[in-house]
Amino acid sequence: MSASVTEIDDVSTQIATATEQQSSVAEELSKNMLSIRDMVSKLVDSGNQTSAATKSLTHSNEELDRMVNNFKLR
Repeated sequence: MSASVTEIDDVSTQIATATEQQSSVAEELSKNMLSIRDMVSKLVDSGNQTSAATKSLTHSNEELDRMVNNFKLR
């Protein structure tokens, strides 16, 4: 009987330790997911800024091209 109680106690301790470890891992995963979300958000913002800058440069290039085409060499 005493051996069974000791075995149950040992198993309970192992379960408690495993639960704490899983909780710790889950917390770490959650932190990592939040970091990834923040990085993706920054990348999206950066991509949007790059897209806007590219459109602006394209527009400026088109204007410059029209202006240059107005000049004719004689």
